Amino acid sequence: FRGLNTMAATEVLDLVVIGGGTSGIAAARFYLEIHPEAQVVIVERDGAVGGVWGKDCEERTFDGFKSQGSVRTGGFSDVPFNPPAENVDENNFYDAKTMSVYLEEYIDSHSYAGRTLRERVTFNATVKSLEKIAGLWTIKYTIASKEDSALLSRKVIVSTGSTSIPNMPTLAGSSTFKGPIVHTLNFARSKILLNDSIKTITVIGGGKSAADMVYQSVKAGKQVSWIIRKSGKGPGGFVADKSPLGSYRNITELAVTRIFSAVVIPSGLGPDTWLSSFLFRTKLGRWLHGFVERAANEQTKQAARYDDRPGARAGFKNLKSEMNAFFLTSPAGMAHHDDFWDTIAQNVDIHREDIAHLTTHSVILTSATEIKTDAILTATGFRETFPFFTTTQSIALDLPHAQPLPPTEQNQWAPLEAHATTKILQRFPRLANPPTIPPSLGDISKSNPPYRLHNATIPLSDIPSRSIAFTGYANIPNMFACSEINAIYATAYLDNNLSLPSEAVLRETIAKGVSL
Repeated sequence: FRGLNTMAATEVLDLVVIGGGTSGIAAARFYLEIHPEAQVVIVERDGAVGGVWGKDCEERTFDGFKSQGSVRTGGFSDVPFNPPAENVDENNFYDAKTMSVYLEEYIDSHSYAGRTLRERVTFNATVKSLEKIAGLWTIKYTIASKEDSALLSRKVIVSTGSTSIPNMPTLAGSSTFKGPIVHTLNFARSKILLNDSIKTITVIGGGKSAADMVYQSVKAGKQVSWIIRKSGKGPGGFVADKSPLGSYRNITELAVTRIFSAVVIPSGLGPDTWLSSFLFRTKLGRWLHGFVERAANEQTKQAARYDDRPGARAGFKNLKSEMNAFFLTSPAGMAHHDDFWDTIAQNVDIHREDIAHLTTHSVILTSATEIKTDAILTATGFRETFPFFTTTQSIALDLPHAQPLPPTEQNQWAPLEAHATTKILQRFPRLANPPTIPPSLGDISKSNPPYRLHNATIPLSDIPSRSIAFTGYANIPNMFACSEINAIYATAYLDNNLSLPSEAVLRETIAKGVSL
């Protein structure tokens, strides 16, 4: 049989993986390496695997979309990633479509008990609900307009990732706007740049995905306006894709090294070494760290030449980032294309204003400025939500949700997180004086409870049964390595081959992660 299409709902599977991105592929592959005879199914919402790397314009990638990861950090460990030379630039960044090809070939080349990974995937299947009944997970899903179907499984790995549910901005008057409003998620499949009737485009957002859509829209011959909310996180820090150190081919390769994570943007999860003590708890060390940070910020500004770039429009200065590298107050991304800055500076009207409302063919800013536009592209991030879980389930599984925690849970976590915060501030005193938090964080809600999964994988309530794990939710730049490690960890947990400390220690560890 192929995926779910001919499977009886009464058949009990060994594992269902929800999501066919890199984390889902890694989770299914490693579980099958350990259990080659297991009945494993992958449920994928899109028509291709890969998530953000989904193949063809019908899914998620588009012409000109380049990876922020290096070739040397791309791909899984068992199959080298070797894209064609013509699809790799001088700094070792690759065209995103080459990763789509790699992942398609990957699921075809891995076979267990006579069935490939591809044959275990059901595409275009939207999961509606998960519920554990009598020790088995019931997964209800639907394909297109067909009736709901169901699966039964002993184990579940949720790998939907952090780029699944669009965070659509609330825009007054959006119901009266006559043009399309398209989120980053659907930019490629919308084929909006091929629509000759659309002459003017407005992009909302300040991060890398906004910059990509602005750049591609200009290259497609559109007139482009770029709106970055004054009340939000501001424009991203767009760094040069070249590496400052010769042994690394680009800045991403440097960023995934241990020394970078220990020195530049420490996570606090590693050991407290003499070096971190010197850099973050001595006057000289903090000065040196600040010097490096300021130099990096200045280098980015010099590359952009916000104030004196020849031919720049007046609004180009509005793209000047206020990002604090230590606190990561703004999104960051690569300026891949050699002509990126000139293309933006000379062709795009950039506004640092909030949006008041929309009319039939315009965006009206709070300054009363009217921007005529045929289409709106929103690069406003993604929501941390799991639509197939109820709020009650999300609370029980330690997942983000829209409701406050019950008082008993709040009372349990509050002292642990306060203690963790005190310890972290002792280790990194600079964190005691953070920058001002903007009024609106867009895709981040300050009131919503965060993930409280142990090692971004294990919900505390599931430990007695070890029946569900989450992969792909750790915020780590080297995603392929992280996906494989996470898959190993999740499999060991589900197989009861992972020793865990007491619940008290687990809660202390989770509280530390939340405080960080």
